Amino acid sequence: MIFDPQVQISEEAIFSKDHKNPVYIVLSSGSSLFATAIKAVTKNEFSHAMIAFNAKLDPLYSFGTRPDGKLGFVINNPKDRVWDIEDCKYSVYVMYVTNSAKRAMKKRLNDFISKEKDLKYDFKGILDIWRGKDSESHNKWFCSRFVMEIISKAQNLSKVPSLWRPGDIEQLSNI
Repeated sequence: MIFDPQVQISEEAIFSKDHKNPVYIVLSSGSSLFATAIKAVTKNEFSHAMIAFNAKLDPLYSFGTRPDGKLGFVINNPKDRVWDIEDCKYSVYVMYVTNSAKRAMKKRLNDFISKEKDLKYDFKGILDIWRGKDSESHNKWFCSRFVMEIISKAQNLSKVPSLWRPGDIEQLSNI
């Protein structure tokens, strides 16, 4: 990964005796045709969302392109050369959660990990989001829906996970 030396830091995340477990949300913006289309439609600079549970961001969990070229659930190592292929911009956010919230988030994540090869990418859900129609009823996923599904185990959301776009995640409270 190539990092911009101009780092902006916002201190909105609340760390406390109870909310002491960091969860990292990474938003990125690539230059692929698909990423460019997402950015054009959403009018936001970010086209992809990922989540990690350690400061090394290793591994990063999301839905996107797998090493075999198919789309679905992915577990990425941020040191993989794939990050150098595109000219990407990144933003890393942290939220602090309680012990019980972290356990619930990891439990839900483990549901995805256990079904890793069977999970499919939700192209229909991407179209539904632009129409304001949720896609909660089917078992296909896209990056921001997945990230918000995990986050929903830690806090109440203002809308269902399938209606969150990558850029919307920046509006979460406590990040």
